[in-house]
Amino acid sequence: MFIQKKRVFFDHDYATDVQQRIKEYAPIKKLLKENQIRFQTPLTRIHIHFDTGSVTCNDPHAVAAELENRGFRLGQFERRSQRTITLIRCLNFYRGAPWARAALV
Repeated sequence: MFIQKKRVFFDHDYATDVQQRIKEYAPIKKLLKENQIRFQTPLTRIHIHFDTGSVTCNDPHAVAAELENRGFRLGQFERRSQRTITLIRCLNFYRGAPWARAALV
């Protein structure tokens, strides 16, 4: 789409938590592309089509464990603890609280 002869791009406006979870799949998607394995990533899930059947996971760490069980090596895959994920979600929640916005003004 062009406005005044300049190309305009539109991007999705996902919540910070959703964007973070999507980014966690990046090394997994790279590995699957290198090995020419078909996959789909609807938002915060991944659906992988192996020769032996398909697998759907809601957590990138579960996918990493599944791939390691199948003999793939992810290399530097950051494994966050549940406590860290909960802390990030809490911080993102309170970032939008009315008192936090008032403090920024």
